[in-house]
Amino acid sequence: MRVKAAKGSASGGTIASMKNISEEAQKDKSIYKVIFNPYSLCPVGEREGQDKPDLQKVVFDKISNSYIAPFIMATINTKVVRRSNALAGYPYGKDFLYNESMMVGKGFSGKMKGNMVLLSLGAAMAKPSSLLGKLISWYLPKPGEGPNKEERENGFYKFLFFGKTASGKTINATVKGDRDPGYGSTCKMLGEAAVCLAKDDLPQVSGMLTPSVTFGDKLLERLEANAGLTFEIVE
Repeated sequence: MRVKAAKGSASGGTIASMKNISEEAQKDKSIYKVIFNPYSLCPVGEREGQDKPDLQKVVFDKISNSYIAPFIMATINTKVVRRSNALAGYPYGKDFLYNESMMVGKGFSGKMKGNMVLLSLGAAMAKPSSLLGKLISWYLPKPGEGPNKEERENGFYKFLFFGKTASGKTINATVKGDRDPGYGSTCKMLGEAAVCLAKDDLPQVSGMLTPSVTFGDKLLERLEANAGLTFEIVE
């Protein structure tokens, strides 16, 4: 998955959560093993595979024909996708590979933009007790603060998916949303998920599930009809 374009803001709560993870990992180094293991959310006994840890540098990506940089949500998202594959009985196969990153453009400007993304991520994770950490904390929103109504409604996102089967067939897709991805769109997803649980005929599964395993295509239909999302196979 490549983030082609997005407009949105972080909240103070999200930033505080990220800092807390960093602080806890510095106290307990074993937490890093969970963060960097691509399969750490998979069921016990299923936590191995061919995927590598999430991107941590700027590289040129031939698939999207663009420089790419780390995507802040990849650390969570990619693990959820792999858990879905495992819980569903490996419909994509045990050799399934998945990664996420941000497209930042071509040429020198694209590479520089990617490096700015790296610097921003590094600064956001600075120790709160350090001078840099204190400066960043002063500038960033505090817990309880976040994008206002206008910012939420003017946000958007477009994700590109580049798939390739074992036989070499390519399947490309796009996912688009018409609101701030974190606070204008996610809340609508949660609302539709609740309605989906209450009203739709869903797979008879239970446990610590993921959205795709829980809802199948029923949630996709509701998101397109009511939540401003579109899912499209383009090639």
